[in-house]
Amino acid sequence: METMTEIGTERRLDELSKRVDRGFEGVDCRFDQFDKRMDEGFVQVGIRFDEVDRRFEESFAQVDRRFEEVDRRFEEGFAQVGLHFQEVDRRFEEVDKRIDDGFARVDADIREVRGEVNGLRGDMESGFDRIDAKFDSLNRTIILLLGGAVSTLVGGLVAAAFTALS
Repeated sequence: METMTEIGTERRLDELSKRVDRGFEGVDCRFDQFDKRMDEGFVQVGIRFDEVDRRFEESFAQVDRRFEEVDRRFEEGFAQVGLHFQEVDRRFEEVDKRIDDGFARVDADIREVRGEVNGLRGDMESGFDRIDAKFDSLNRTIILLLGGAVSTLVGGLVAAAFTALS
């Protein structure tokens, strides 16, 4: 036959178990939210990288087209070296400037993407720090509750032993 103390202890342990389960459900929910945010962030980073790749391809295609045009004009220039030499030099400078401008834009996009990735890393680290703190708090709470339950159980057993002996 169970004593009142054993029944009370079982109720407390059942309640503690339910509270711990609710705590873990909350942590699972937060992990799911965090995973969703991370997935969304990686999708955005992927989109940015795709955009950078597309711009690279467009820039290279544009450079190829411009070099083909320069080659054609260069051949015409050789036919009239004396007349068109200065015009060819000017066009090369124009092409160089456009290439430099294109690479400057690509470099800026890469720096921007890196900044976004670094920002996501910071968000991840702060999220993990908060989760670690919550786990630490949960562990302390569980240890205190289990310690209290064990001491209550031991106290009840000792009291029952003294009552039985007297």
